[in-house]
Amino acid sequence: MDVTYIYYHPYDRSVPSDTLTKMGLEQYLKESHKISHNTDPDIRKEESHGKPFFGNYKDVFHNVSHSGNWWVCAYGESEIGLDLQQNGRDDKMKLARRFFHPMEWAWLSGKESTQFYRVWAYNESYLKFTGEGLARDLRSFSVISDPEDPDSLGVPGVWQKEIHFPIDDYWLVLTSGHPQKVELRKLLSDNVDLS
Repeated sequence: MDVTYIYYHPYDRSVPSDTLTKMGLEQYLKESHKISHNTDPDIRKEESHGKPFFGNYKDVFHNVSHSGNWWVCAYGESEIGLDLQQNGRDDKMKLARRFFHPMEWAWLSGKESTQFYRVWAYNESYLKFTGEGLARDLRSFSVISDPEDPDSLGVPGVWQKEIHFPIDDYWLVLTSGHPQKVELRKLLSDNVDLS
């Protein structure tokens, strides 16, 4: 079974996301016992939708997300999508009705507003996994297979998992083509100059 490492770090935008991503790659290479060539990771963007990849580490897949005051990045050996969403306090049902698949807003009806952010994390994680991002209409698929079933989250045909994030009021969802063992770890930055 593949292992996906997810690293998290406080994020106030004073340190660029690319810097944290490179630090995470070095930590991933060490902790997963892969060989680090100690070369500066070459982060490139795919031509079609802009999904980033490492030009000099083509066998390492990654995906970044940030929300509120937190940054997360997943690293693994196969395509992955990751999304972090901080719960908001306002009602998003009008937004859900306008942009979400009908089964999703039917499932959301009568639920706490925090569930909107949960569904959003599933949606965005899936779209990041496919590489389409928000270029794809959210109404063209559903992360809810049965609006009557409170546990029916996940796009059929892919593996999606909610990861317990150690900070309250966040949803963290990982998507892959097959089941993953997940290691959630704090990004070590104690001895690194982040300036």
